[in-house]
Amino acid sequence: MAELVHQNEEEMLQELEQMQNVGLFTSAEIKAIIRKRNAHEYKLVRKTKVKKDFLDYIQYEINLLALIHKRRKRDHYFFKQDEIEYVIVSRIHRWFKQMMVRWADDLKVWTSHAVFCLKWNKKVQLSKLCTRMVQVHASNPKVWLLAAKWEFECGDTMEKVRSLFLRGIKFHPKSEKMWLEYFRAELLFTEKRHRRFKMITKQDVNLNDDGSDSALMKGKAALIVYKNALLAFPDHVEMHLKFLDILSAFLATNTFAVSLFNEIKDDLSEIYNNSPKMRACLAKLHLKETLGISFSGKHKEIEKHSRAMNCYQDFDKAVKEIDTPEMWLEYFNFALSMCQEFQPNNQVSGPDSLFSLSSEQLMKVGNRCHGNNILTCQQYIAWVDFLLKTGKLSSAYEVLCEVCGRRGDVELWLKRLKVAHLGNGENLDLNELFQLTRKFSNEMTKNQQEIFWSLWMQNCVVFDAEETAESILTNKALGCCSEAALALQHVYLKWMAVKYSVNHAYQMFMTKIKNTRTPTPEQYKDVLGLLNLSPSIAQTTLQECYEHALHDHGETDPDLWLDYMKFLTQKENMKKCGHVYWRALKTLKPEFSDNFVSQHSMLKCSIETRG
Repeated sequence: MAELVHQNEEEMLQELEQMQNVGLFTSAEIKAIIRKRNAHEYKLVRKTKVKKDFLDYIQYEINLLALIHKRRKRDHYFFKQDEIEYVIVSRIHRWFKQMMVRWADDLKVWTSHAVFCLKWNKKVQLSKLCTRMVQVHASNPKVWLLAAKWEFECGDTMEKVRSLFLRGIKFHPKSEKMWLEYFRAELLFTEKRHRRFKMITKQDVNLNDDGSDSALMKGKAALIVYKNALLAFPDHVEMHLKFLDILSAFLATNTFAVSLFNEIKDDLSEIYNNSPKMRACLAKLHLKETLGISFSGKHKEIEKHSRAMNCYQDFDKAVKEIDTPEMWLEYFNFALSMCQEFQPNNQVSGPDSLFSLSSEQLMKVGNRCHGNNILTCQQYIAWVDFLLKTGKLSSAYEVLCEVCGRRGDVELWLKRLKVAHLGNGENLDLNELFQLTRKFSNEMTKNQQEIFWSLWMQNCVVFDAEETAESILTNKALGCCSEAALALQHVYLKWMAVKYSVNHAYQMFMTKIKNTRTPTPEQYKDVLGLLNLSPSIAQTTLQECYEHALHDHGETDPDLWLDYMKFLTQKENMKKCGHVYWRALKTLKPEFSDNFVSQHSMLKCSIETRG
């Protein structure tokens, strides 16, 4: 083992001598490098190989390369690189190869080697790495994509990239990602050829020329990939739409992409003429920026308006030809998104503005969908939110009343309550509406219960309905969750404190709330927080509230004990504080005692520090 280490170190002598001769490192630094390498070498020749040892050694050498590069740049000395840097790089390649043999199943080893090859522009080694990697990991589609990506980045020709994609598709014919990335790679290669042609000839490619080379310049190779993907994935609308999404990224800078885009668009519109999803996507394509169109100011606004009009015309045509709920929902979603994009504050006001156009279309489509009862709950809520933003409160409420008469969706009933409450109950019997909505309380989530009961209590505050509020606390809301009970109590006690006094609010808590159901620790803390805010509350009242809380939850809540002790410490009642501490140790269950003791120790330390 030692002989092998000494042999490897002897092979490094010439490289180390050159480092010192050219002034990259001092004699002391060279000795430090030798010691470090010696330690790593002994780890590598162990009988049991460990992957971490190889990675640590490689990382050390990479850091050494970075330091050499930095010092060369500082001294402006770039000679002897083949005797220093290239020797280290070759050694790192050898270690990576050993790792790929021993741990061939670990993809991180392969990718780390590829990243190193790309950084040092080792194209031959990277190409060999890609070939070997797809042989070992042929069953993983991600490996084929990575190999094709690396080959494209470092190669000068497209043949190897095409070969990798075609072989990958042969192994994984149903991999959508493989087909889409192959399509993207062909587009990128065509774009690269266009840039190279323009750089050499100082003019753009003539796309009217015929010939095989001209066909490649027109992007026909990408078109062939698209055609084969249609055969491999028949009736897969979502995937076919992704080809247009990929191609749209090339529209603004490449002339070949525009004709290719139109050709694929026409092809898809013919194949999927009866597909609502495809018709909607094709209608939205008018909003895509195309080559050679650049407007600003008023002209840009006119162009946007024209594009939006073309979209709506295509949608109007589509709903006439495909009069189905799916097509109308696609139309509604598009009109809603347009309204959300073109906010009135950001657009030119007036009847001809983009927002006015989109708002008019949304109302037309929304009323049609609403009449046929095809909108989902979330779509209704989005539509109502839009109506509220535009000041159409009565229209929003009418829509909600009609849909709530047909459905029992909890979210829609809650939205109806919010809108009614927003209008302060004008010409409405809000109490009756709350009673109707209460029928769905068992179906509500915790968050929805909290919203519903809080809203009802806030309504009582607005209309000063104290009897109704007490009835909610003592009767109607008995089955609600603890979060809703806390929210109800919070609104009610604040109202009582403002209307009467904090002491009255506390008495209402003890008589109306505590006698009805055992308050949770959070409810006690809410009351204690309210009492602590009032300077007129007697200390005995606070102690009484703490004692009630500890009686109900003292076995399982260390925080209540700690809060009580903090309060007593602030009042300088240390004797009582010590008594409470021993009570806590006796009362708390064993699983909570350790937490209490540790928190109490931290509290005591902070008090002593302040003192």
